[in-house]
Formats: sequence, C-alpha cells, structure tokens
Amino acid sequence: MEQTQQKKRFATLSENDIENKKLKVIAKNTTQCNKLAANTFKENLKEKNMNENFELLSAEELAEMLQHFYLEARTKDGELYKKKSLESLRYGMNRYLKLPPHSKPFDIISSPEFAVANEAYKAAQCEIKRSGKASVDHYPKIEDSDLVNLYHSVYLSPNTPTGLLNRVQMNIRLYFCRRANENMYSMTKDTFKIKTYPNGKKYICKELDELTKNHRDDNELISGHMPEDTDCGDLCPVRVYEKYILKLNPGTNRLWQYPRECYLTDDDVWFQNKPMGKDTLQKFMTKLSKSVPLSKVYTNHSVRVTGASLLGKYSFSPAQIMSVTGHKSLSALSVYQRVTDEEKMMMGAAIGSITKEKTKSLPYGQAEIKGTATYALEMAPRPSSSALLPIHSNVLPGPSINESISQAELADLNLDELFCDFESDNHAITNTMNSQTNLSVRKAPVYMNCTFNITINNNK
Repeated sequence: MEQTQQKKRFATLSENDIENKKLKVIAKNTTQCNKLAANTFKENLKEKNMNENFELLSAEELAEMLQHFYLEARTKDGELYKKKSLESLRYGMNRYLKLPPHSKPFDIISSPEFAVANEAYKAAQCEIKRSGKASVDHYPKIEDSDLVNLYHSVYLSPNTPTGLLNRVQMNIRLYFCRRANENMYSMTKDTFKIKTYPNGKKYICKELDELTKNHRDDNELISGHMPEDTDCGDLCPVRVYEKYILKLNPGTNRLWQYPRECYLTDDDVWFQNKPMGKDTLQKFMTKLSKSVPLSKVYTNHSVRVTGASLLGKYSFSPAQIMSVTGHKSLSALSVYQRVTDEEKMMMGAAIGSITKEKTKSLPYGQAEIKGTATYALEMAPRPSSSALLPIHSNVLPGPSINESISQAELADLNLDELFCDFESDNHAITNTMNSQTNLSVRKAPVYMNCTFNITINNNK
C-alpha cells in the first residue's frame, strides 16, 4: 500500500522567484519609469561610443559619467529637458540601480562619491530655469462652474445606461479621490459596500483592500465615505449607486460594464456582459470634457485633484485628507491644494478694489489727501479737453464727496475770488511749476473741518 505523500506546509522558491517577488513590490508604472531612465542614459553613452553597461561601473566611474549626462541630456528633439523630467530621470536611474537584480549599495543622490555629479545636476537645473522650462504643468483642478455643468448635463443623467454609468464612475473617482486609472479596471461589484451610520443614514465605502502606488506593504485600508443625501432625491449618490448595481449584467462580476445601446426603462439589466477595457476607462474624463462640453479638457487625475482641493477648502486637516487620498507626506498632498483661475481673479479684484479706493478720488499726479478740503489742478497730459478730472472733498469727521466734472469747466475758475470772502491765516493762493509737466499748479488754502459745495451754472 502506497503511503500518501504529505502536503508540505512551506513553499519552495528559487532565487529567480524571490527576485521576481521583490520586483512586484514596486508599482508597474514606477518600474517602467526606471527602465526609461536607464535606457535614456544608455543612449547617451552609445552616442558617445562609450560602454553602455553602466551597471558594471564603480561609484567613482559612474559619477564622472553622470556629471556629463546631467548637463548634456536632451530630448529626442534636441531640446533641454523640463526641470521635472530631468529630476525623474535622476530618480529613475537611482531606483534602477538599487533594486534587484543590480542591488547597488550606493545612492547616486546622497552618497558622497556623487558630490561632483550632483553639483553638475544643480547647474543643469539652473540652466533649465534660465531657459524658462522650470515650471511644472500640474493636472488642472476642475473649475466649480464646470463641475456644476457636468453634474447637470444629460451625460450624467441616471435615467439612461450611459448617464448612470458616468455618474457612478464620476462619484467614485471624486468622493474617493481615485488616482487616475489606478485599479479601476480590476474593480468588482464587491469593491465597495453600502453600510449604515449609527444615525441610520447610509454610506458607501471601500470594502476590499487594494495595492496602490503609495500603499504596497501596509495594513491600512485607505477609503473615504460617500454618504447619502436625502435632499437630492433620485440624484442621491447612494441611491444612484444602488440603482447601478441592480442594473448591472449578472454574467460578470466586474464593476464597469459597457451600457446596452437598446434598452427599456423597465428592463432589469441595462448593461452588456462585457467589462470595460483599460483604454476606455482611461479616456473617461477626457471624453466627458469634450461631450458636455466643459471649458477645458480635463483628465481622470483632475478629478482626484478636485476632490483633494475641495476637502482642503472645507478646512479638513491634512491627516484627514490623507486618509482619503492615500498620500504619505504633507509635501505630496500640498501639490493638490490648487488655486483656481477664479480664485486668482478674486484675489486680483481684492487688490484692485483696495488700490481703487486709494486712488479713485485723486487727480493724476496728485499727492494723497489727509482730512482736508483740497482742490488741485495739477494734471498729467490729457489726450483731449473732454477728459474727466476727479474732484475730491474729504472732511473729518464729516462726509466724503466724490464727483467728476469736465476739465474745461474749471479752466476759467478763479480760486482767489472763490475764497476771498473766507478768513484764514493761510488763504493765499500759491502758484508753482511742475518740472515734469510744465503745467502751473495752483494750490488752494487749507480749511480744517469744513465742507464746501461748488455749484457750476452751465446755463450762463
């Protein structure tokens, strides 16, 4: 009788298996960036008829080559790299060398052997800045007006299969601050779950953990909440999600499915037994931007930026926001706290309103007025006699009067006669010359705590 072979408790892995598992810890996009950086450096060495196998060089030899590469690196068009692009190449090469199978003990960014190369890198960054290529083109935040237009458009109507799909996907991306297309393709009907708060209100949260760019070796479940809003009726995000799940095709467990072209409102199923592909999901926001249309073409990452920015404006702490976005550092999160064009316009208008208050009552070239009744005729050159001259009377604590009259109407005004009946220690009218304009400047006497009304009769 043959003895049944006992099942082994532990796995047996070869060296290659171990190395491959180590590599899987790194995000796929990061691995691609590392290879791109290494290949770019190899192309540089090949063009100069040098050994391309820089992985075999010592730290000192590699530092000498990097010193030249940082200053000589160019795009395929022969142009200088942008600041962020050169930085990505540098970090990519560093990761490429430190990860298996090379596993170098040195670090091209921090090791002392690379001090000279790093000085060259700083010089290259300064050259890039002088050329005007140091700015970073961030993914734009969706403007508030565009967000309103989007959610009120037919393309997000929950009454059609396409609109229902778009609305649910937009809500998921926005409420959970999804990173572009990360793991969207692999989502299933079990990825999110509807739960209930102690007060009885429903909410949706992420049920299954996932491997993301920033969280690959921790135990924390990063997720926001999408609470129900009973005031929204059928547009409540929880109700819309419940309707979407009910209308999905039971033939596949995938969350994102193609909508049916022909359907009836009362049909139990609105979607095909055909999961959406990565390319289709990747073009989600770009396609919507053009279809609505919005003021600019946004990307999927713009939705993430918008969600993080909205949370920041509602005064949630960085720690609270990071629990939703998954950022691991404040510096990374700060990039998402964007200032929109509308906000910049408001800030500019605020500055303009202050300067307008300070200058709207002053003639061109006139000094500031401090609690006195001042009438000045000093003028900058005017294109025509019909230009308007601001007249200001500011009396403390009395009222302030502002009006504009034609300069021509003041041409024959004799201030000596106007004020000759008033008694004052300083009632003389003085005439001075403005050296810049060669115009006679007539200065009126100063009367404290007085109000003057000048009436000009145009009928004479």
